[in-house]
Amino acid sequence: MNHAANSDKSPIVLRDATSTDWPAIVAMNGAVSELTNTMDEAQLTGLDRLASHHRVAEVEGVVAGFVLVMREGCGYDSENLRWFEARYPQFLYVDRIVVGKSHGGRGVGSALYDDVFAAARKQGIPRVVCEVNLEPPNEVSLKFHASFGFQAVGERRDEARQKTLAMQMAEVPED
Repeated sequence: MNHAANSDKSPIVLRDATSTDWPAIVAMNGAVSELTNTMDEAQLTGLDRLASHHRVAEVEGVVAGFVLVMREGCGYDSENLRWFEARYPQFLYVDRIVVGKSHGGRGVGSALYDDVFAAARKQGIPRVVCEVNLEPPNEVSLKFHASFGFQAVGERRDEARQKTLAMQMAEVPED
């Protein structure tokens, strides 16, 4: 499954995130915090320690997007992760995937998700899970996730943030 199609022909370089990327990641996340929840550099450092997969996508040397992924049982204090842990024995949980506004529609998000699915295959993990806002709706994200085979496996109401979430799961296809 390779969805990445970079229309501007600038190569997308994927690599592990490092602390030098934190300012760019926090700023990018902050620009869409109504969708992803806020995060400062201290919180990001903690999340990075728990992450099984934390990658950035660079375009022309600029961080254009990132993905932060957890495994079941990692100790992350997240109601969404616990929801999946109660239902599935093994998975990669995409806590957040964000593409910078100036890089949207260029295949950055697809390249990051292709990378997540490749990591799951390599580790023998059968599914990737995430949540997407239903209320308020995030239609772009719902369509994007559907293109990777994600399907709703339940809903969860987050009263603290006044959101209804579609709990999504995709089976990891073999090569």
